[in-house]
Amino acid sequence: RADSPLFDKFGEVYFSLINPGAIKAWKRHKMMTQCLAVPSGRIRLVIYDDREGSPTRGTVEVIETGQDDYALVRIPPMLWYGFKGLSDSPALVANCTDLPHDPAESEGLDLDDGPIPFDWNAPSG
Repeated sequence: RADSPLFDKFGEVYFSLINPGAIKAWKRHKMMTQCLAVPSGRIRLVIYDDREGSPTRGTVEVIETGQDDYALVRIPPMLWYGFKGLSDSPALVANCTDLPHDPAESEGLDLDDGPIPFDWNAPSG
């Protein structure tokens, strides 16, 4: 809803399909806030904070979510994130952002070439 405290303003809504076992990582937005939900399938969403001065700097948060354990996850600017498809069929990720897409506003890291201390092949849990 437009009056939800989770949303500051509307930028756009877009959808991504994540195939079983596929990994899409790492990305962060410099100014955009994202609100992600997975209405079909299941993913492992990983968020890493490397923001200077942040009380959670250096932490990794792992959230497994999907149609059987539904959640809306808000990702503020400057947090690295990625996801892996966990279901047997493609997972659908809905993303409602507060800014329209601008390629110059985001940046990415190679899956294995960054400072993010996370092993995508580790078991769940």
